[in-house]
Order: sequence, then structure tokens, then C-alpha cells
Amino acid sequence: MVKCLKDTGFRWPKKPPSAVRLSSIQDKDIAMENNNDTTTPDKLKVREKELKTLEKDFDFERLELNLKLPNIFRILKISKAEIRHSNFLAWLLNPNESHNLRDTFLKHFLLDISVDFDKLNFQDFEIRREWKNIDLLIITSGFVVCIENKVESQEHSNQLLRYKEIIKESFPKHRQYFVYLTTDGDKPSKVEYQKYTYSQIVETLTHALQLYERMLTSEVKQYIQDYIEILKIEIMKEHELNDLALKIYNNHKEALDFIFENKPDLATEFYRFFEKKVKDKGWLIGSPNKGYVRFLTKPLKDILPKLKGWRQMESFSFETDYFWYNQKQVLFATVIAPGTGSDEDNQVVNLLDESLNTLNSHNDWKKPQGKKWLVHFRKRWKFDLEEMSEKNDNEIYEAIDKFWHVIESIVSLTEAAILKRKDQFIELKQKQEAWEN
Repeated sequence: MVKCLKDTGFRWPKKPPSAVRLSSIQDKDIAMENNNDTTTPDKLKVREKELKTLEKDFDFERLELNLKLPNIFRILKISKAEIRHSNFLAWLLNPNESHNLRDTFLKHFLLDISVDFDKLNFQDFEIRREWKNIDLLIITSGFVVCIENKVESQEHSNQLLRYKEIIKESFPKHRQYFVYLTTDGDKPSKVEYQKYTYSQIVETLTHALQLYERMLTSEVKQYIQDYIEILKIEIMKEHELNDLALKIYNNHKEALDFIFENKPDLATEFYRFFEKKVKDKGWLIGSPNKGYVRFLTKPLKDILPKLKGWRQMESFSFETDYFWYNQKQVLFATVIAPGTGSDEDNQVVNLLDESLNTLNSHNDWKKPQGKKWLVHFRKRWKFDLEEMSEKNDNEIYEAIDKFWHVIESIVSLTEAAILKRKDQFIELKQKQEAWEN
């Protein structure tokens, strides 16, 4: 149900965060779910009734059926991916591409931004993508057009100024035009940039589609129709389905708010990807915590004593934090639990510390900071959850695979270092078990 409304670009009321952001890797298990549910039986009955009413709503069924119609941009999960929009626009703007729109889309765009051109020489025409980080760059023998594209994001780091200076330095003899393309016609920070919106793109594409409809292949026609639809629904919020979604929400606000409060968030949705990578290696999942995947190898699980720290009382764990540390990065670490501070627990902590210290020649080894949670390996990689949420499963696994071999290497080295003291750990574990019995 939530997905049905989400796919229309419907904007839910803002909700307070359900957990406190962790400031460091030592802040373990502080941010737990708030399970204080004071819902009464009467309220539950009302919610159940509301949910059943929603399921029978004709408008809801109509919305669901419409959103199940195939759309290539929704299927590939790229409807809000800025880079993919720029790629498609580059294809449309290039008159030499396979779309058969010729120069119609390009000329309308140039007229919209008041480019003074005579007959374009397509032999000299070029479109560059991500050249010196510029989203789109149109280059002809007489002028250049620099386009900064923003889909549900804002300019940052003096982008517009930097790009303007790059263009002025690289094309001093060309007439220069600067465009700030956004969903809502946001005002650019630099006066040289002209505002341009996705509404204008839809208008031009609709005109071009009507003009060249008979000349387009069925595939190209479908791509353009899908693109217009996805822009109207998810970017511009001006499709009839957006109005229908709002109507449904107003009629079933309590039921839909309840559904939204219980929908998976990014931490929940991405857990399965890291869990599968761990299990595929035959490693054992450890103490659960939202946003983390903790694990051990079986040989280590068999010999290590328990310590107070995590739910499953692991004395040591490999840990992948893909949510709390930084939602644009993955943090992998080896972590020794603190225990209670007793002599017996300190023996375990010290033996683990000694084992990990033998790896101090490794590039990623760090001397542990602090006295509680001891971290000897701490490695980060780029992994933007918002960007990844627009990708399909195969693309997400490919992104993880780019750094997973490093994790495998550290796990293997760490396991070997700890197993060198296998007999000592087994002795400590047996003493612990005997004391507990």
C-alpha cells in the first residue's frame, strides 16, 4: 500500500526520527527501537476497520493498477537518479542519436534559453557528460551551454561558480550560456545561470512526440512516453495519479499514517544485501542491531568466550555499519567487547587485543582509541544509501562487491591471528562455562 502511494511521488507528513544517530562506533546498542506501544484494543479495532476500508476503495485499486503498468524508468529504479536523467537528456539533445527526433528537442531547448544560433553544424556538435563534473555540456563551433541538473537536491560547494570559471577558461572564444535545471524552478546562486524546469522539458518532449510520432520506432516512442509520465508523476507531481493519491490519503489518513509508521526504512531495506554477503561466505550472523550486520567465522565462534556488550554476548565481532556512521559510506570494523571489567573478562579482552596487535604491519590496522570498545581495523568505502535505493538488486550487489574482497581479506587475517592462540581461548572458555555451571 505504501509503495503504491510512494510511486506517485506523494509526500508523506514529516515524521520524527525513531532513533538517535550514533556519534561513534563505541556507542553500541544505544539507539534501539521504541517499543512503548500504548495502543488500546479499541484503537486496534478502528485501525483494522480503516485498513479493510482502504483495501475496498475503488480509487485505491485504480491507483494500484495504473502504477503496475510497465514503465522502463520505474522498472530500472532510476526515476529519481540525477545521473540517469542527465544521461537520457544527453541522448534527447543529441540530434545524431537514434531517437529520430532530429534537432527538434535541441532547438526548442536552445530557443527557451535564448541562444542566438543560425544553422547548427552537427558535424561540430558535441555533448559531454560529467566533463570536469559538469552534468551536461553542449559544445558547438560558436557557443557552449553548461547545464547543472538537480533532481530533489541542492547546489553545494560553490558548484555554479566553479563550473562558470571552468567554462570561461576552457572556451574563451565561445559564446557561453549557463542553465540551472531543477524540478521546481529553483533560483540559482549565480545570476549568469538561467532557470529551467522539468515542466519545460515535458512540454517540449510532448510537442516533439506529436510532430515525429509516425517516424519513431515503437521502442523509442515508448521510452519517451514513459519518460514524460515519470516526470509528471515523480518529479513535477502534476499527473492525475498525484491528485488521486492525495484524495486517497485524505479519505484514509489514519490507516495510511499507521502503514507509514510501520514501513521499512533504509536501514531495514539494505540489511538483506549485507546479510546475504555474510551468509554466502559461510560466516555466522551475530547480535542484531538496526543498521549493522555483525558476524563471526565458525572457527572463532567455537573457541571464543562470552563477554558482556552485545545481546548475544560475543567477546569479538566483525561489524559492517552501513547506516549509523554515515549514510553515504560503509564502515567495516573489528570490535572487541568491553566485558564487565572483572579479572576473568580482562583476560579475554587482553588476549584478543594481543592477537589483533600482531597485525600492526597491515595498512588498515590502527592502534585502538579509548578503553571500552577496542577497534583495530576500521575501513570506509563510499556507499550512498539514497543513491543505492534507486538501483536494482544486481547494481547494489555490484557496488558492495567493489569493497567486499577487502573485508574478506581482513576477516581471514584476523581469524588466523586469533586462532594462533586457540588453546588459550578454549581454556578461558571452559573456565567460564565451568564457573557458570
